[in-house]
Amino acid sequence: MTDLAVVVPTYRRPELLARCLTHLAEQTARGRPAQVVVVEDGACPENVPVLAEARERGLPLVHVVHAEPRGPAAARNAGVARVEVPVTVLVDDDVLLTPDALERLCEVGLPGTDPSFSLLGLVTWHPAEPLEPFMYWQEHGGAQFDYDGIPDHWDAGWRFYGTSFVATNTALLRRVPFDEGFSLAPYVDMELGWRLERDHGHRVRLIPRAVGWHVHPGSLGECLASVPRLAAPATRFARGAGDPRVGETIGVEAALRLKSFVWADLVRAAALIGELEARVPVPPRATEVYGQLWEWEWLATAYRVLQNFFFATALRDEMGVEPLRALDATLESTEACRRLLVRVAGPSGRRPRV
Repeated sequence: MTDLAVVVPTYRRPELLARCLTHLAEQTARGRPAQVVVVEDGACPENVPVLAEARERGLPLVHVVHAEPRGPAAARNAGVARVEVPVTVLVDDDVLLTPDALERLCEVGLPGTDPSFSLLGLVTWHPAEPLEPFMYWQEHGGAQFDYDGIPDHWDAGWRFYGTSFVATNTALLRRVPFDEGFSLAPYVDMELGWRLERDHGHRVRLIPRAVGWHVHPGSLGECLASVPRLAAPATRFARGAGDPRVGETIGVEAALRLKSFVWADLVRAAALIGELEARVPVPPRATEVYGQLWEWEWLATAYRVLQNFFFATALRDEMGVEPLRALDATLESTEACRRLLVRVAGPSGRRPRV
């Protein structure tokens, strides 16, 4: 038994919760948690047999229920309040820890007596999921799991404090809780990471050998359609931080500096995605076929152009700033996003790893 507890907030996803708990029950002996605190953010009768089965498998469950949803921040705070050991590991219900994931955290030293750091596990796509080009990009330059953007694994920075899989000192999480003013998941964890670093000199250490598998993939169209959900929490974070570096880091200031856009460029990006996704190998590699790495760079740039445009548009709409206008068409940015989404919506062709 270890000095760590796992807190899993869940919102009416019994199938995912069942898989998450199964993987927690299968942790190696050196990483077996002392507690597993499941917080239902909104009562879900379908979770009853899931939790019963987890107890039968020997998981030391603590069950917390919010009759009505209060948001992920409140759910995590409620879970931390029930932890009785020095270290809290926060895990999302759509993340499956590999059997030795918690043991790998223990090997490097848990933050039980030293609250100055957290241990960040590496969350990647489940190996059973066919790996689409867009999914690969999210891990290699995109916004989902951009571990390539961490030059120093021992000091990853506040923006990588991610509650998909992270271990933090329990007492610290009680002194500095999640901000329950965030009603949705985006930016809740990053905002806490910012406050921990700013006020307590806290550091995030990436432990690549501690792996969790993410089982909730999405296509480019699904991702772009969800971008407006990011605008309100991003704005709250940037405005509440009291430091312009936050707005610069998460893209708020860049969105406000924009003056216009070129519709033809956005259409070209969407067309490139449709053309290249079908033939670019995943992961990209150099072969005898000239230009494949070229094509991957084009595809990655096209993804980035569309995602940044959608995010900037959503932020400006949220903040009441006038929409951007096209230089080459009678078109505003909000309508441009709607038209682009029609062009790219739906799953990309899913293909196995090569």
